[in-house]
Amino acid sequence: MDSNKKGKSGYFIAIFIFVLFAGCVEDVPSPDTSPAQVVETFYSDHGNYYLMSAEYRDSVGMGSFLGKIIKCKPSFTHYEFVDVINGSEKIEGYSATVEIRYFEIPDKPVFGDADVSARDSLEMKNKTIYLTKENGGWRLRELYCELVGK
Repeated sequence: MDSNKKGKSGYFIAIFIFVLFAGCVEDVPSPDTSPAQVVETFYSDHGNYYLMSAEYRDSVGMGSFLGKIIKCKPSFTHYEFVDVINGSEKIEGYSATVEIRYFEIPDKPVFGDADVSARDSLEMKNKTIYLTKENGGWRLRELYCELVGK
C-alpha cells in the first residue's frame, strides 16, 4: 500500500472514531434540566454515556457501554421510542422516575407479503425510567434499550 492510501485510510478511521464517540462527549445536565428532559436527551443522542449515573459508569466502561448499545435490540424486533408521558415525572429527593411510551416493532419478515410493522395492530407499551441526581444533574440509573431505538 502506498503512503497516499495509508493517509486516506487513517483519515477515514479518525472520522469514524470521531463520529462513534460524538454522542459520548461528556454532557453534564444543568441543575435546571428536568428528569424528563434528560430522558429525551438520552434518546435524541442515541445513548450518551455521560448521562448515566456514576454508579453505572463505575461498573460499565465506555467500551462495554457502546457494545451494549449495539446489542440493544430484541430478537426479530426493534424498539421505537414514542414520548415521555406528560405529567409522569415524579421527584423524591435525589431519585426520580419518568414514564415513557414505546413500541416493540417486529422486523419485516424475509419471506411473505405481510406488513407486520403496521402500528395499527401494535400495542403501545409503557416503561418506568429511574434516575438519580448527582453533582446537581439528573442521570439514568441503567441502560434502557427502549430509548436507543433501532
